[in-house]
Amino acid sequence: MQKISPIGKFCRTMRREHRKHMIHMADEIGISPSYLSEVEAGERVVTRVFVEKIEQYFCLDEFSIAILHRAARRSNFEFTGPTAQQDFSTAAFGEPHSANNVGAKK
Repeated sequence: MQKISPIGKFCRTMRREHRKHMIHMADEIGISPSYLSEVEAGERVVTRVFVEKIEQYFCLDEFSIAILHRAARRSNFEFTGPTAQQDFSTAAFGEPHSANNVGAKK
């Protein structure tokens, strides 16, 4: 059985509630399906840009945004260890390389 990260559980639940397939969601938010899959499986660090795309895509309210941010921090902690416990506005959700290209389809 495939491991799923806390952010993966959140995204998968939201996708199911909105009846969206991973491929369609990835395309609609401008990332590759493989990137979305890797984030959900805990194989990639969650970036601020990714979280913002999820917030906008699902039109999340403040409560849901708080849950999303917590899931992202927990996912990063599981992936990278204690350094990911920092606030997502710094290292935990830091934007590696060009933030606009994180997970972008090629």
